[in-house]
Amino acid sequence: MARWLHYIDEQGLQTWRANGAGMRSLRAYPANEAGVQAFGHWLRDGGRRGVHTLLVEVPDEDFKNDAIPSVTGADRRALLERKLQQNFFGTPYATTISLGRESDGRRDERVLYAALTRPQTIEPWIGALRMHGAAVSAILTPSLLTGPLLAALRPPTGRGLLITLSPAGVRQIFIDEGRLKFSRLSQRANGDFSQWGVDCVREAQKLYQYLQAQRWLPRGARLPVWVLLHRNDALREEDPAEADNLDLHAFDIQALASQLGVRDTLADSDSRPIFLRLAQRASNVTQLAPAADTRYFRLRRARNAIVASGVLAFAMLSTAAVISAVDVHRLRTDAERSSQDALREEARYRELVATLPQLPASLETLRDVVSRIDERSTQAPDMRTALTALSRALDRFPEIELDRVEWRIDNAGADADPRSLPAKAPTQTTVITAHLPDSAAGDPRTTLSRIRDFANSLRQDTGAEVTLPRLPFDAESNKTLRSERPATSTGVTFEMRFVLPGGTR
Repeated sequence: MARWLHYIDEQGLQTWRANGAGMRSLRAYPANEAGVQAFGHWLRDGGRRGVHTLLVEVPDEDFKNDAIPSVTGADRRALLERKLQQNFFGTPYATTISLGRESDGRRDERVLYAALTRPQTIEPWIGALRMHGAAVSAILTPSLLTGPLLAALRPPTGRGLLITLSPAGVRQIFIDEGRLKFSRLSQRANGDFSQWGVDCVREAQKLYQYLQAQRWLPRGARLPVWVLLHRNDALREEDPAEADNLDLHAFDIQALASQLGVRDTLADSDSRPIFLRLAQRASNVTQLAPAADTRYFRLRRARNAIVASGVLAFAMLSTAAVISAVDVHRLRTDAERSSQDALREEARYRELVATLPQLPASLETLRDVVSRIDERSTQAPDMRTALTALSRALDRFPEIELDRVEWRIDNAGADADPRSLPAKAPTQTTVITAHLPDSAAGDPRTTLSRIRDFANSLRQDTGAEVTLPRLPFDAESNKTLRSERPATSTGVTFEMRFVLPGGTR
């Protein structure tokens, strides 16, 4: 984007092209109707593109110092606007500069009001820029660039007089507490800048008397004067003779230009390259252009901000898309690797299964058998009930000695097919073999009675179905009591069977 700098004085307008390598003077337009038309033609032919900054150096610049109450926000803006209208009525090119607060009293705010009191000098040029829709960033004067100039110059004291030379004349800037206090431009002298030494001293003496009259300087105080001069235009020894109350100091303008980034070699003490460079780099500097004249610049800046935001958003989205694509590629690669691993494991499983012996039944049948076995094991009767009842009955009949206990679950293993297992709960059948001592053989009836009492005791304790499938004596009524005990038996043996209802553990 092109950056144009326009220097305006009473002689006309000069256009400079600013770039990274420096500044280049393009063309000068005289201060007449033909010059304004030529400037308009240049804007129409393409000069309107880019950003335009105006540096105005005319004598019609006025400053007023005042103090306002400590207010903020909309009240402060309204108060300053009213003060500007009172001090500089009839010019839109006015601004305010805050100089800080007073140290005592109500601590009012000190304000410097600055304006171009004769706008007719610059209106033709600004009208041409306005007519062609050029983006005007700022309207500046050398006085308004005093802040950045002092930051680069670094004078030894905070109060003094800074003098610069240009084709427009001798500019004197009074500094107080490191801030702009007042500025004036005297008429240009005749001849080269090297002949302006006496004029600089004379103008400094006039300004010194003015400052004394305004009581901005203590009576009898000496005033430091800093003059920006080229090494070829140094003050001659006879020039300071008229400076009774002035302390003259010369600053090398070439060193200052190099410090500010001006790459061109200066031939004389012309300060225009210094102020044009400061105008090019100016940011957050108070300027004189009203809002209507900077409208296109603000629109351009808003458009650039939108474009920059769009580019940034596109870059962020592109980065996110690239990251997502990388993630998708990695996930796809992982999925393919996992699929290949699964296929290898499945092939390995088939190989292992092929090495196993063939089963007589299918896998589904074996699973069904195992599940039914697990279900049957959870429904198996608890043997503790039968054994506990048997132990209690033996405690009541101590003469009976237990030989053998067998138990089984009815209907278990009745069918080889697991699917034919009964769905109802199984019953527990307990078969015991016991005997009485040999002395019981002498009284068969008493022995049979004790055996039956033993069976009734189990029946009462458990509610089981108790039977005596084998007795030691044949107890039928139509037969004679006869023992079936073998000759080698020790005691009277009998067998008893009782059935408990099914129950799970």
